Amino acid sequence: VLDMTTRPASIDRRVTVSASLIGAQLEASDTHMNGRLGWLVSGRRGSTDLIGRALDAEDPRFWDLFGKAGFDFTPTQTVRAHLLLARDSLHYADPDQVRRIDSDHDSSYLWLSHQSVLSSNLYFNTIVTSSMLDQRRAGFEDDALRAYDVRDDRRFEALGVTQSWGWQSGDRNFLSFGFEFQRLESRYDYASSFESSGRLGELERSFTLNDQYRSDNASVYLSDRFHPIDNLTLELGLRYDSRTAGDADTLSPRISAAWAATPSDVLRIAWGRYSQSHRPYELMVEDNDATFYTAEESEQWGLGYERTFSRTGWFPLQSIRTEVYLRHSSNPRPRYENLFAGYHPFPEGEPFRVRVEPESATARGVEILLRGRGTSRWNWWINYALADTNDRLDGEQVQRRVDQTHSLNADMTFRPSPRWSVNLAWLYHTGWPVTDVVLDEVDGELVPIVGSRNGTRLKDYNRVDLRVSRDFHARGGTLTLFVDAQNLLNNRNEAGIELRIGNESGDLEIRKERWPGLLASGGFIWRFGRVTGD
Repeated sequence: VLDMTTRPASIDRRVTVSASLIGAQLEASDTHMNGRLGWLVSGRRGSTDLIGRALDAEDPRFWDLFGKAGFDFTPTQTVRAHLLLARDSLHYADPDQVRRIDSDHDSSYLWLSHQSVLSSNLYFNTIVTSSMLDQRRAGFEDDALRAYDVRDDRRFEALGVTQSWGWQSGDRNFLSFGFEFQRLESRYDYASSFESSGRLGELERSFTLNDQYRSDNASVYLSDRFHPIDNLTLELGLRYDSRTAGDADTLSPRISAAWAATPSDVLRIAWGRYSQSHRPYELMVEDNDATFYTAEESEQWGLGYERTFSRTGWFPLQSIRTEVYLRHSSNPRPRYENLFAGYHPFPEGEPFRVRVEPESATARGVEILLRGRGTSRWNWWINYALADTNDRLDGEQVQRRVDQTHSLNADMTFRPSPRWSVNLAWLYHTGWPVTDVVLDEVDGELVPIVGSRNGTRLKDYNRVDLRVSRDFHARGGTLTLFVDAQNLLNNRNEAGIELRIGNESGDLEIRKERWPGLLASGGFIWRFGRVTGD
């Protein structure tokens, strides 16, 4: 779950200017009318002009503009307006392989919210949203034995309204309820033309799809959180979803409990059924599949324990949290995957692209999170996860491409002085499963022999990032200079397997795709402002 909240407008007048080798940002905020009216605007522009050599011939660019304004009519009535505009593009050319990619994505989001406190124990929140996304993906790729020609235009629009209520019905009971309605529309204008050699798998296809799709989704929910005894919290919930495309209505119950065994120890347990519908913008038209599939339904269990510690010592442990989870889906949605390539601009044109239709899917694991803070100089956390994610295919359990048996993330911030800051981050996980392939001679010709689905793994992923910054205080503001080093150890981590035809030999080659190595950057952040006088 990714939960994002926009930054509030500062009670002071603030301006922030930042720039680095990969972009620049300008942000400003202010308040008026004794704090009743506030606003914030932030704009970013990014490109790889100065570090383009690290990305070969790729030329990704982006910009976004965010703005928000809020007005408090009364201490209990507040209105907020938010706007987010964004665009990113990727232009790539490789004359040696006769490859060219031109991709552009535009998006706009507008949402208005109204919060009202009706009494000391009753409030509601209403949100109206409008979203629009335009995606354009051109072609083309050509090498010795294959030729792609993709022209892909998509447009998605969404209108929605959500209202949530909260009612403190007693000292030990809190009710929340609400509804949501969304109208989702999508338009696809897709064209495709592929050719392939028999050595890479037979593939000859050319189709055109130009169509529109719509779905009206509505849901209501009710949740009751109460305390039967002082150190025990129970929550019962029920959600009902209705959709006009894909499948029938669904009913999803949930229950959870939290028991505070001591002031420092909390035990949590949760169970629930969840439904995820197939949206119009998720249709797999690139694989000539415009079907609305029934909603994925899953049953989820979770058990967690958390303990907090008093802060003592030079490098103390603040808290430890461990969670065990199990998620089982009885009707996972079909999907399309490439057996080998980790990333490809035209994945639907790869010869070894397959349709995956799991009978069921299961994800289970255990996670441990440690947090610590010593003096004002130290701040750290470590997260470890042991997980298993698999599909049941033809009666056998097959690891999913995203399966990571072991994952370890660590972060440490050290401040040798109030003006210096050093941050070190470590990311490690078991290599992703891939399908093995070997070359064998058949009738005097080397041909690929495919192994078991996701039967082998890439090498483990390992990356260390470093950031060092220094603050300079001046009247009215602070200037921060920083340097970044992503993948400090310059590890060329494996991303997948690619089958290609040699330009000179004409033989089939098996290559490992790799993520970029060391990427260094630097820049500054200048923050300045003053307290508003009105």
